[in-house]
Amino acid sequence: MEKSRLIQEFIDLFKTFPSVGPKTAERFVYHLLNNPQILEYFTEILKQIKEKIVKCQYCNDFSDTNPCKICSDKTRDTKILCIVEKHQDIYAIETTGYKGLYYILYKIINPLEGKTLKDIDLESLIKRLTDVSKDIQPQEVIIATNFTTEGELTANYIAEFIKFKNINIKISRIAKGLPTGAEIEYSDPKTLSFALKNRISF
Repeated sequence: MEKSRLIQEFIDLFKTFPSVGPKTAERFVYHLLNNPQILEYFTEILKQIKEKIVKCQYCNDFSDTNPCKICSDKTRDTKILCIVEKHQDIYAIETTGYKGLYYILYKIINPLEGKTLKDIDLESLIKRLTDVSKDIQPQEVIIATNFTTEGELTANYIAEFIKFKNINIKISRIAKGLPTGAEIEYSDPKTLSFALKNRISF
């Protein structure tokens, strides 16, 4: 017997999520359908996220305020800007006690996925480094992309691009306390803290 078209579309939607296969997607959908209260809460949360969550104008993180809570926090060290690949990396780095600001790239160089230099929007990063208020203009950039081939390619490209733009700013890379191939998101606080404290100049 064929599934309802709507149910199948719901399952297909979950299948687009990272690491969610057909069977897991199906379990998610039927769990929601069998629990109306959870389904109601689920739809209400989605509605609120759609209406209230925005991208921070400075760091690109998702937030219910603009600027986000980190960028608007007067106690943060505005002289340091940490460049990361994705949102989850911020939460990992926060566990180390880092008190600077952030910038999320979203896309990195990944030839296997067809992402090349032209897909990396570094003009927005340059604008972040030069066009914002002097109160939050950084004096050092820490490139904290992952120690994968793609992360290393992107880190080198960012460093060269900033130099090409003649921006007078210190550029550093987190130390290789992280093993090759490691992702920031899954690294433990102690290792990440070591990598940040022992960062090297590009």
